[in-house]
Amino acid sequence: MKYRFSLALAMVVMLTVAPLALFASGEVEGGAAAQGGTPVEGEPYVDHIYQSVAAYEQATGNTIDGFNESPLLAARVAEGILPPVEERLPQDVVVVRPRDAIGVYGGTFQAMTVSGEIGNPIESSAQYLATFGPDTRHIVPNVIRAWELSDDATTLTITLRRGMKWSDGDSFDMEDFVFNYEDIVADTDVTERPPRAYRIGGSLVQMDVVDPLTVRYTFPVPAHSALSQWSLSRPFAPAHYLKQWHPRHNDGAQDLAKSQGYDQWWEAIQAEYDGFRSAKTRKPETPVLVAWRTATVRMDAKIYERNPYFWKVDIAGNQLPYIDGVFSAQVENLADLVSIRAMAGELDLATWGLKTADYPIYKRNEESGGYTVGLFDNNRKGFAAGFVFNYTHKDPVLRELYNDVRFRQALSLAVDRDDMSETLFLGLTRPHTAPVPNSWTGFEDWFATYYAEFDLDRANALLDELGLEWDSNEQWRLRPDGEPLLIEGLWVTEWFGWMSDLMDLVKEHWARVGIRMEPKFAPEELGFQRAQANELDLMIGETATTSEFRARRSEPITLVPPWHWVGCCAMSSVPWRQWLDSDGAEGMEPPQDIKEIWEIAEAWRLEKRGTERYQELSNQLIRRNVEGQYFVGLVSMPPTVVILNNRVANMERDKGVFASLPPLMPFMPDTWFLIPESAQ
Repeated sequence: MKYRFSLALAMVVMLTVAPLALFASGEVEGGAAAQGGTPVEGEPYVDHIYQSVAAYEQATGNTIDGFNESPLLAARVAEGILPPVEERLPQDVVVVRPRDAIGVYGGTFQAMTVSGEIGNPIESSAQYLATFGPDTRHIVPNVIRAWELSDDATTLTITLRRGMKWSDGDSFDMEDFVFNYEDIVADTDVTERPPRAYRIGGSLVQMDVVDPLTVRYTFPVPAHSALSQWSLSRPFAPAHYLKQWHPRHNDGAQDLAKSQGYDQWWEAIQAEYDGFRSAKTRKPETPVLVAWRTATVRMDAKIYERNPYFWKVDIAGNQLPYIDGVFSAQVENLADLVSIRAMAGELDLATWGLKTADYPIYKRNEESGGYTVGLFDNNRKGFAAGFVFNYTHKDPVLRELYNDVRFRQALSLAVDRDDMSETLFLGLTRPHTAPVPNSWTGFEDWFATYYAEFDLDRANALLDELGLEWDSNEQWRLRPDGEPLLIEGLWVTEWFGWMSDLMDLVKEHWARVGIRMEPKFAPEELGFQRAQANELDLMIGETATTSEFRARRSEPITLVPPWHWVGCCAMSSVPWRQWLDSDGAEGMEPPQDIKEIWEIAEAWRLEKRGTERYQELSNQLIRRNVEGQYFVGLVSMPPTVVILNNRVANMERDKGVFASLPPLMPFMPDTWFLIPESAQ
């Protein structure tokens, strides 16, 4: 087998002499008690979340007689800076049974991520309407106390928690839901087009306040996927904080925004509170509901501190989180640094940026680095990476070429997927061209291998058929107009350490049939700006959130233009999406096949799961994409390498499920704790 190890880590291997069992299981000596915590009973992540103390006591027969808090917060209470913990927690406090043990308070979690991003564990501690366990199938209320979808699927009723508070101590109440709906979602100055969860059936959903703790959303058509669609959403915003920038609440909003460097008041709201990824942009004063709030933002790091008003406790009444703070180093090149830092024991968790091919090196150095390395299942994504051309290219010659399915078929046949698997992924992947995993309803086996075979003769024949003649040196093919054909292959993500090597392999493979592709890396923001501006040839990237559950929640983003989130991460053909979103008023009209795929996707999202029609719609949605070869996969998603420092407790250590997004949310980062040195 030929693995492409990184040179830096290969040097580490040379310094080690311990024998290596490639997939041996690393273990940490001692159970939860030896780790400084108090062991808990019960199967991990099964019936482990209760909506109130009363619900916990009724379900288990156990009692919670009082609440406790971090010594750090207790000191602030003693100084009169904070009210007592009983006054900071809601009446309907969430009770959580940790994975292994009731933890101990204290410590700073050491993490690393790409500059400008959030990273784990902050991103995975995001709080949405609902949460779910590692099986990602069972969802339960989270921020809210309860929810109910009517039998006819036309109304969703949400019940809030009594006495819940934002991180600054202000009440989290109905005003936050009303402000989000009226002054953000329905205000076209702030939100040009409402999120899809608010546009069920193409029309804006109706919101009604039933009482101070109950809100009802009414859909214009039955929405059987409403619970999925709304589960990982935040239909609320800190009204008391954001009102200062909204002219409906503050006559001086525009002047205030301009004094802070914004041209318009709505730009201030958009910048001050990004409802989807608030941890990415928020300032220390931004009210949040998450376990750790922003404390300091530096060029080289983001520092987070515990939220004194966090609304969850463990089964002993201890307010979560256990860990006092998070130090997240911000680096420009994650893949070059995260492995070395993690192997040196300087990081508590490393996932993004690690290379599958380097797993043997990570494994060999477990003992010396004081960590455990695991391979977490990631089969909820369609493929590790795939290519999508810009079908709305400004150059009419390239636009016609890219829209010819024979061109995509030829390039798919030119990829040696077995070579890719052996070189980059320890042989753990398989050919996979479909943009969704085979776990989807309606998936047929052939979807995964459609034009996935390595066949240079067929690839060359298709390129010849397209009229792509060779240059005078018989090295590269020419465009149909006789000009040199040069394709810029843009890639933007550093989350996967193997992306650079994968791009080099694709370049090498395509060169065998005379297609010259030059990889080019761009930071995410710049790359997606180019996509929005319709200024790219080809984007190569992963399939993002392609689990059936996530696709039902928002939209099947890898099955419709622009093959990723349109607002932040478009990959291709944005004018097609503009046309579809505006009912033809803007953008470029897509071909009939794309229009029909869009219609199928819309119907699929609203259909009740399990019906015969749902099965048929799901099958057609995948089939149309596979046959159209719009987003062509290379190999299946490899297991995600996870390095966890041995001082971290209450987390899966050597295996698990790496959820689509947020990646480790099901493992409840707010229940992780750092083992005291005396117990290690």
